[in-house]
Amino acid sequence: GVSTTEDISVLTGRDVNLTCKAENYLYDELTWYYPSFEEAPAALTVSEKSGHFLFLLLTLTNISLADAGLYRCRARNRSNRTEMTEHFTNVVVLEKIAP
Repeated sequence: GVSTTEDISVLTGRDVNLTCKAENYLYDELTWYYPSFEEAPAALTVSEKSGHFLFLLLTLTNISLADAGLYRCRARNRSNRTEMTEHFTNVVVLEKIAP
């Protein structure tokens, strides 16, 4: 199966790490997508294999209100194009209130 970070609320200006985890005998490719449906650039992601799992970490830095929304992780098996699933993490961005 596949799992992603639970839905999260974060204050503007903070950093957030979103993790997608998949069993690597079912899937061999993970991709994060922004709420705008654009693929997250490889420069902002870190991929690793550990045991029977594949992980993809997406780091969002200096969060702004524009970063809020539903982030999608797509898990695919490249040798079997029909084997694909998607999981979602909702990022709620809260504006910092000045003291």
